[in-house]
Amino acid sequence: MSQPVEDRVMPIRRRRRRWTRAAVVASIQTLRENGADLSYSGAASSRSSLHSAGVRLFGSWHRALCEAGVDADAVRRRRRWNRQAILERIRHLASGGADLSWTAMAHGPERALVAAAVKPSGFGSWDAALGEADVGDVEVLRRSRRWSARTIVSDIVRRRRDGLQLNAKAVERDEPALITAARRTFGSWSAALVAAGIDPDLVAVRASGWRSRGQASGSAAQQGREGMRDHIE
Repeated sequence: MSQPVEDRVMPIRRRRRRWTRAAVVASIQTLRENGADLSYSGAASSRSSLHSAGVRLFGSWHRALCEAGVDADAVRRRRRWNRQAILERIRHLASGGADLSWTAMAHGPERALVAAAVKPSGFGSWDAALGEADVGDVEVLRRSRRWSARTIVSDIVRRRRDGLQLNAKAVERDEPALITAARRTFGSWSAALVAAGIDPDLVAVRASGWRSRGQASGSAAQQGREGMRDHIE
C-alpha cells in the first residue's frame, strides 16, 4: 500500500547554477568588492563552482579575472597574511558577532586566517592572536558556541528582523559559524531557511537585486545582472 501523498517528506533539491560568461564576470566583480580571495587556490577551494565555470568558459582562471577587470597578477598568489592583517580581520569578525572559537574558525571559511595566525610568523597560537586583537575575554571566546536547531532558527530570524541579507555568501561573510552550524544541522542553508519560515527563492531574488544595484557599469556586468541568480547553497 502506497504512502499518502500528504505524509511523504519531499527532500529539498539543490538547484544547479547555469553559468554564462557574463554571470562569471559579474560574480567575480561582486567577490572583489567584498574583499574575497580570488587567487587560483582560494577560488578553487571556496568557490569551486565559479572557478570551474571560469576555467571552462574562458580557458583559464587568469583570463576570467582579466575579463572581469581584476588585476590577475595581484591575486595570483594566495593572500599574504601579516600580523596587522590578521588582527584587522579578527576585529572585523568580532564586530559582526562571529563565533571566534577554534572549532568554528578552523573548520569554517576563515581557516586560512587561523592557519596564518598560528604560524611562528603570526602569533604562534589562535589564543595569542585573539589576545593581541583585544576583542574580549579569550577564555570566553575560545569556547565553542553550542548550536541547536532552535538557536540556528532564532539567529536566522534575528538577521531577517535586523534587515540583514540572508543569502549564503552574505552569511558566510558575516557569521561563518552560523552557516556552518546550519549546514551541519539541516543539511543545507536552504533547508535552514525553510525551517525558519523563509522562502529560499525569495532570498535569492533579493540577493540578486542587491548585486544589481551595486554592480559596476559595463556590458558584461549588465548581462550578468540580468541573468544571474544567486547560488543559495
